[in-house]
Amino acid sequence: MYLKKTFLMIGIGLLLAGGAYYLYINQQPEKVRLSTLTEAAATSSVVNVDSLRFDKLIPSAVGLVNDFGYYFTAQQADTLSQIILQNEKKTSNQIAIVTFNSLPIDAQDFDAFTKVLANKWGVGQKDKNNGVTIALCKALRKIRIQNGYGISNKLTDANTKIIIDQVIFPEFIKGDYYIGIKKGLLKIIEVLQ
Repeated sequence: MYLKKTFLMIGIGLLLAGGAYYLYINQQPEKVRLSTLTEAAATSSVVNVDSLRFDKLIPSAVGLVNDFGYYFTAQQADTLSQIILQNEKKTSNQIAIVTFNSLPIDAQDFDAFTKVLANKWGVGQKDKNNGVTIALCKALRKIRIQNGYGISNKLTDANTKIIIDQVIFPEFIKGDYYIGIKKGLLKIIEVLQ
């Protein structure tokens, strides 16, 4: 009887120890994974952190002009596309236009969202980083010209602010989004030459 109790106690002890070991082993990868993600997020660029936030909100590109907000007629979108294509043939710079009526983000997140979108779509040649994305969202009352690092010496943030404030925005006030975007596009091309 004493021997039976001893074996039973040893068996229960082994079972409990085995269960605890099983829980310990199975929790370790999760702990390691979480700490690795936290460290990676702390050391990664803002784009990578923002990618996690915005990736699922970004639609697939449908062309050079992605008029999800329906600001342009088919002919106007085609004209903008032709301007972009002609410029790309001459300079290799790639430009994309995207419009939205609304987005499920705050206005202060629009710039980061636009950067993630440009990266996800691959605007610009990878080896040159020479892309420009013109993004507009009416509900957020935001427009952003997102330029790649390879052309930021010519098309600086100061340049893009001037283009938005002095070229694009005056046309938007008149209610003509197409003319505003077209004039802005032509000015960007001029600055990059």
